[in-house]
Amino acid sequence: MQQTASTLKNPQDGFELYTQTWKPGKSKPKFVVVIQHGFGEHSGRYNNILAELEKEKAVVYALDARGHGKTPGKRGHIDDFNVYADDLALLIQKARKENGKLPMILLGHSMGGLIAVLAALRGDVAKELNGLAVSSGAFKPALDAVQAIKKAVGTVLARLAPAMTVPAGLDVKLISRDDNVVQAYVNDPLVHGKISMKMGVDLFATGTQLLHEASRITMPVLVFHGDADGIALAEGSREFFQGLSSKDKTLKIYPGFYHETMNEPLGDRKQVISDIIKWIKKHV
Repeated sequence: MQQTASTLKNPQDGFELYTQTWKPGKSKPKFVVVIQHGFGEHSGRYNNILAELEKEKAVVYALDARGHGKTPGKRGHIDDFNVYADDLALLIQKARKENGKLPMILLGHSMGGLIAVLAALRGDVAKELNGLAVSSGAFKPALDAVQAIKKAVGTVLARLAPAMTVPAGLDVKLISRDDNVVQAYVNDPLVHGKISMKMGVDLFATGTQLLHEASRITMPVLVFHGDADGIALAEGSREFFQGLSSKDKTLKIYPGFYHETMNEPLGDRKQVISDIIKWIKKHV
């Protein structure tokens, strides 16, 4: 695919976001996919599905969220979680402007799944989309005892010191059963593991909010998750799926899979990506 990088300015505050676009060589695009990455990572970690989308002649857009990847901002902090959705809405508007009436799918992973759902709840965004795909949505982050204490303390500190960051406590071994994927994640200089008090509280609150508001979504939706995900519980995706008002909705729970189902060992990731591509083709 032909990759180009650029910046996208949010006119509300003048903030500039790093964005990437991939076009299918000399072929005429058939549809558009917009990708929103998850917490601590960036838009450059989706090569597995990009390779398959290229075969289907898709044009793909993605951004690095504020405080992530090549976009500036304090690592792991944002004053208002909803601004992530504002930025994503701008990217969707850009994709629409550049691609006319081509069908468009929005794909969000983990925290990016929450951001994608927030955006899809907006009327101006919903009218542009032919479908929404939510990968390992962080509706219910997994908590051990230490993290539960951090959450309780963070609720207080979110008011007193909202921008103070701490290690997120993410166990990187839980992102994938493929050791090469885990090592690449650890060695990636654009990946970070920090989270602010305010962002941590907002992350939990947004997941709960979206479970309550799932019924507002009526567009076609694909929800997929690994049932051995130790970062975001598959239970959250099941609950979100059940709450959807969409007549056309699909739930895929992969037994034994970890958090990044598209980055699992080769045979397993191929199955997941094949399922995603089949669903997309059905809806474009």
